[in-house]
Amino acid sequence: MRNAILFFSLFLYSFCSYCQTYTGLVKNAQNEPLPFVNVVATDVIDNKTIAGVLTDETGYFSLIIPTSHAFILTLSLIGYRSREQYFPTTTTQDLGLLLLQEESSELQEVVIHAAQPLLTRKSDRLIFNVENSIVSAGANALEVLQKTAGVRIERDKIGMLGKNSVQILVNNRLCPLTAEDLTAYLRSIRAEDIARIEVMTNPPATYDAEGNSGLIHIVLKKTINNFWGGELTSSFQQSSYTSATVGGSLTYQKNKWSIFSSTNKNDGAIQVQEKNKIYYPTQLWDTDTKIKYFTRFFSNRTGIDYAVNDRSTIGIQYLGNSNRPDNQEQTSTPIYGPSKGIDSLLTTRAHTDKKIVSHALNGHFKTVFDTLGKNMTVDLDYFTYTNTQERINTSNVRIPQREEVDSFTNATNQSITTYTSTVNVEWPLGKVQFDFGGKVSFMQNNSDISTYNHRIEALDLGQSNRFNYSENTQALYASASKTLKKWDIKLGVRLEHTQTKGLSLTLNERQENRYTHLFPTLYVTYTTNENNQWSFNYGKRINRPSYSSLNPFRWYSTPYAYTEGNPFLQPFFSDNFEFAHVYKNNLNTSFYLSKTTNGVDQITLTAPNTVTQATIRKNFLKEISIGLSQSYTFKEWHWLTSYLQYNVNYTEIKSNLSSTKAEQSGLNFYFSLSNTLTFNQTKTLLGEVTFQYVAPGISGMDYITAYHRTDIGIRWLLLDRKL
Repeated sequence: MRNAILFFSLFLYSFCSYCQTYTGLVKNAQNEPLPFVNVVATDVIDNKTIAGVLTDETGYFSLIIPTSHAFILTLSLIGYRSREQYFPTTTTQDLGLLLLQEESSELQEVVIHAAQPLLTRKSDRLIFNVENSIVSAGANALEVLQKTAGVRIERDKIGMLGKNSVQILVNNRLCPLTAEDLTAYLRSIRAEDIARIEVMTNPPATYDAEGNSGLIHIVLKKTINNFWGGELTSSFQQSSYTSATVGGSLTYQKNKWSIFSSTNKNDGAIQVQEKNKIYYPTQLWDTDTKIKYFTRFFSNRTGIDYAVNDRSTIGIQYLGNSNRPDNQEQTSTPIYGPSKGIDSLLTTRAHTDKKIVSHALNGHFKTVFDTLGKNMTVDLDYFTYTNTQERINTSNVRIPQREEVDSFTNATNQSITTYTSTVNVEWPLGKVQFDFGGKVSFMQNNSDISTYNHRIEALDLGQSNRFNYSENTQALYASASKTLKKWDIKLGVRLEHTQTKGLSLTLNERQENRYTHLFPTLYVTYTTNENNQWSFNYGKRINRPSYSSLNPFRWYSTPYAYTEGNPFLQPFFSDNFEFAHVYKNNLNTSFYLSKTTNGVDQITLTAPNTVTQATIRKNFLKEISIGLSQSYTFKEWHWLTSYLQYNVNYTEIKSNLSSTKAEQSGLNFYFSLSNTLTFNQTKTLLGEVTFQYVAPGISGMDYITAYHRTDIGIRWLLLDRKL
């Protein structure tokens, strides 16, 4: 332990030695911040440039200069008088406020050509600079994500190569939306309003350790002051059923106030067909189910921010959703006997009337302590979710010379309430950037499920259930990052303590858990030259069971098949490693390894001497996945831009359940190619051809068949690109 402390102390000392970080703030005579000011430090003795940067959108800059150097700082910006100022070696790190005076003569027109690279690799994320890509022309955020390295869009579901799921942040605010609401919201964001997209395959310690998922951070361009504007969007889709979406957004920015609002409404349906076969010793059950899923929802996102002063901002954001995801099912199950002829036929018709309403309220406050970049952010979140549904299920069993009818209704009322508080501090010290903070969250989930049997005209108490579940989590985290010439290093650790309690009031079953775990993260980036950048990262994640999967209630789809929750599910952990390379800020290559222990999967079991099928989740998997992914943008001709990405991985899975295969392994492959064609010089008439292919593979103990999709589209920008 003593050696570890000594090593860590020497490591921090090496972070802080040799150089000094000088910071300042540049404004004009009207006290307005000046972005893109050229800041150059020149050595006093030999008159050589020793450092240079541009100010950011707030006028802030940070320079790293050897401590033994006195220097002259030169500030220059077109339209302003250049300024030079001498600073001795005894100068403090905070250079304070520096003012630039405007030129007396007017400039007729200034055109500045400065472009960031398409891809930039930071220590903990890959950055896609959207404004430098043709895909932003007339597109929306969902379409841009489809062409972002490492992101996978399949049937409008957002994923990440090598990850089970993904979370979306917009301007550092989490979007707690369901899949349909999220895609509709992303379609309402214009690509022209996006500055960059940050892809974090292994999120740093600042973010929750929950889920083997990545994070996608969409950073919007800063709204111009004294601006207001709006946008209307609509879309129509015809497949098995029709679907239409309409939406609008409004932005207002003046003086210290910033207000935005976005609303979307969708009405439509999709069709899904599911097939499965269950083999019994003397029978084969061949089930074919057709499901019509309705996608009817209304969502609104509204926020207000107020600049208290030059350094502090306070705001509030509301996100509301009303969803009616009803469904209609028709199931046919012919039952084959030993002679391979049909012995009987089971048919089921079901209709689910469902209503989901959620409200998310966020209050946030940010203050900047000095021009060195020290700041603190406080977030308070309140979230409510209600799910009420009624499912009517009618089954007919036809056997020779007889027919049986069984009908019952399931009713569910679920309510979830969550309170969360987060504090994050960024505290640069010399050459080291420190981040630390904490989070507390309290969640309460109450479910009340009842079953009414129409055959006996009575409430079936054996299939009714009241279930309460609570989950409280406390977290502390810290990270330190530093640049050493061509190296970028970032270390982080997150400590989470969780208490869960599940209580089935009907079954009189109680399950409590308490666990504390450390989640370390490490990021190392090495820039060989302007064409090559290498990186390595590691992170540990936790996957907690969902609320519904913990409920021991049985949900029947037919009289012989049900889904059952498992209150004894335990969290499982994943270790993720990634080694990546970016060539010429375009070709992105990533090797990754993921190891999961005590993993959860859904399996279907049959009881001895019965034909009842029970689907349940259990902890029984060990999984190792090794993969390679690459993405590249071809821009050889001015009229064609092609974006290609693929992912291939080998997965090995072992099970400790005797009722499943002991192990299975195989390759998974995903490929996509997106072509954007420009038909005129003004780039207002565009075409697009996109192709996706998923090869047969495995997921858990399941086998996945092949999938492919081709999209062809025309985009025409009218009225000065406003339509």
